[in-house]
Amino acid sequence: MVLAGRAVSAHKRHGGRILILTFNITLRSYIHDKISAVREDFPWGKFDINSYHRFITFALNNSGIQIEIPKELQYDGDDLSTAQIIAKKRDVFLEEKYYSNERIFSNKDIETKYETILIDEILDYKPEWIKIIRSFFLEEAGEMILFGDEKQNIYGRALDVERRSKVVEGFGRWIILTRSFRYSDNSPIIPLVEAFQKAFFSKTYQLDNDESFQLRLTNVGVHAWGSYNKDHLEHLALQIIEIAKKNAIHPNDISIISSQEGALRVLDYSFRTSAVHKERTLCTFPSLEVTKHPKYSKSYQGISVSKKNGFNLNSGVMKLSSTHSFKGFESPAIFLIIHDKDNPEMVLTGLTRAKENIVVYVEHDSPFLDFFMSHLDDVNATLKPS
Repeated sequence: MVLAGRAVSAHKRHGGRILILTFNITLRSYIHDKISAVREDFPWGKFDINSYHRFITFALNNSGIQIEIPKELQYDGDDLSTAQIIAKKRDVFLEEKYYSNERIFSNKDIETKYETILIDEILDYKPEWIKIIRSFFLEEAGEMILFGDEKQNIYGRALDVERRSKVVEGFGRWIILTRSFRYSDNSPIIPLVEAFQKAFFSKTYQLDNDESFQLRLTNVGVHAWGSYNKDHLEHLALQIIEIAKKNAIHPNDISIISSQEGALRVLDYSFRTSAVHKERTLCTFPSLEVTKHPKYSKSYQGISVSKKNGFNLNSGVMKLSSTHSFKGFESPAIFLIIHDKDNPEMVLTGLTRAKENIVVYVEHDSPFLDFFMSHLDDVNATLKPS
């Protein structure tokens, strides 16, 4: 919301082009909607919204730099695991030679430069990316602003001595928002987030100091925890449907997120095919049926990108997404599935996607189990007849 307002006001001030970059490609349409909500007249042709890698790919093409992939990093076989291994090696190669190469655009004529550049979710960015954008795409007298929350550092980027996101030289100090723009003043999610930060981040990051964080959980909505067995996710799907029905939560307001797409695929399949219910869903990842297709290994990256690009938060149906792809989004009701190997940053990112209702599922050996047991209701208790 802050970024959208800043983008429009910048264009009104100088009349020039605005570049808005994300890391998460699913966010493009969402940011577009946020800018549309700013009640001002402006030409959309002056606003470019893109993910970093997609933007750089276009820029390379416009500069006459052809991306060349060695034959050993190309795979056309049917084995998915081999395709994924080679894809990871290919990503490393592309990153080193093109996307993180600070000299890649040297001596090239850049077709379009911007008077204002806004970068969202800066914690997902490498310093080299920021240097490339600033050096080659920012007008000489232009402004560049970074947005982020270091406690959502799910990719483990470097922090500075003040335990804030480490950015390249030339940027000023972080300006901390003094109020929440996601939550209403009486949001029940705020005290849960505050307590989680104190429990897991007090020695790692500077904590938020918003007086609104002193509120306590209310009786409005559902705020619960439950445990699950990763080998019996069908039962979890049934319980999510039961909770939604009992609390009259519309499918469009439900988002189920997890760091592990494999678990989400099983849940998605169960939602759509169960003999008890058949729910329509929208996912940021290919379905279980698609992954089992013999030709999936040859095109799984393209299919994944297509699913992310087609993700729409207001699709009218239940959404399932990896936590990575849901960064920046928000939903009235979040069902967060935590895995044993999730770090606190991953969990916090999931918690802060919820606006009103939060149900957290943890495995029995989870290091977060005791925290949620002491801060949320038992989900089974919330399902008992009132």
